[in-house]
Amino acid sequence: MITIKLPYTSENFDILTYQKQYSILIRYCYNRLCEGKTQEEIKKLCYTLNNIELVNNSWFVQNAFNEAKTVYKRDPSGKVIFGGKKNFYDRLKGKKDKLPFIEKRLYPVIIQGETRLKGNRFFTLNIIDNNQIIFKPNWKTKIILDLPKINKNYLKKLSYIEEKSKNKELPFCVKLDSRFIYISFEEENDYDDGLKQNRYIGIDSNPEFIGITVFENDKLIDTKLFSLTKIISKIKILNKASNSKQSKYLQNKLNFEILQISKNISKLAIYHKCKFIFVEDFSKKISSNNHHKGRPFNRLINNLWKKEILFKNLEKRINIVGGRLFRINPAYTSYIGNLKFDYPDPINASMEIARRGYDVIILKNKKFYPSLTITVLKDQWKEYFNEGVKDWKELCQLIKKSKVKYRVSLDECNHSFKVFSAFHKKSYIDLYEFR
Repeated sequence: MITIKLPYTSENFDILTYQKQYSILIRYCYNRLCEGKTQEEIKKLCYTLNNIELVNNSWFVQNAFNEAKTVYKRDPSGKVIFGGKKNFYDRLKGKKDKLPFIEKRLYPVIIQGETRLKGNRFFTLNIIDNNQIIFKPNWKTKIILDLPKINKNYLKKLSYIEEKSKNKELPFCVKLDSRFIYISFEEENDYDDGLKQNRYIGIDSNPEFIGITVFENDKLIDTKLFSLTKIISKIKILNKASNSKQSKYLQNKLNFEILQISKNISKLAIYHKCKFIFVEDFSKKISSNNHHKGRPFNRLINNLWKKEILFKNLEKRINIVGGRLFRINPAYTSYIGNLKFDYPDPINASMEIARRGYDVIILKNKKFYPSLTITVLKDQWKEYFNEGVKDWKELCQLIKKSKVKYRVSLDECNHSFKVFSAFHKKSYIDLYEFR
């Protein structure tokens, strides 16, 4: 059994009241066990108690009875001093104030896990997306427990529990007091699910499209393209203040859809058993030369492009199964991809991102740019190569100066495709799948 201890914060949540009422149940159950009553008799009597309205349901009562039974097995005499003898005698001698004395007597709220109820009846892990745990003691109450930044080892384990529990494959026990939450589970040694070292994914991201390609060695085995144009258009034409109700809704909707895309990509990686995912490294800020393109462009780049939400969430998800996400230098990936391939622009760029990541980071053969020969170029670009071009950088600069359109649009793509609503009928994201 592995137990992870984490501090938490929560607004307007009085955990001490829950602890007091839960402790009343435990002490009452213990005393009734000492009287020789059966479990069914004790549970029925619990429902008649006063001042336990927050914990007066069957699962709280069952967990309190289990704790009382553990105490009873250790000491069936009925003379247990809850909180400990030292705490009791310090209070008698006036060495301890009433409040610390009472707090020492309180049990944490302990809720056992249940596989069939997604791991735990009252607690839901929402760590991958929001770094939170949700406490739902009844159907009317939802309490958010915010967690601090979690170290990589804990994050990997907690993300693993979250995925397994949501799939009804792993229960987890929770212990909650006024400062910490403790999560306990049976560790399984299957974090790396047979991922293949020669399978990898390249991802190209821009504000309105996310292109994805899956490779085995240098062979393309799958492609996907997510289009965010619908929701981006809705936000751009809204013409409302950023703090308006409509703007907040659409921004939250965009963030949610991005997380759904991350989840879909992680499933794709697991399905194809991909060990590596390569994405663009945007650690350097977008060039300041773009300021002349105007405020709408800057808003699109700085406010509506959710690349970090996507990449950070995807890294959490892929780490669960033993995969690795790498960020690579994206210099000229869009040019190279579109000069070589005839899929839409984001997919073409993702192919070069995938190749560059695998060749440079995994194979370590230092081929930052692919081999440049006239045969690797599409016909319309071969004339530029014949002008004495020495390398890809020079070729891309030449085409850039010519101001000739080089990006392949969906309409110009030579591959047939189908379009779906990505996640559900009301989703604002379209998914293109190519043949």
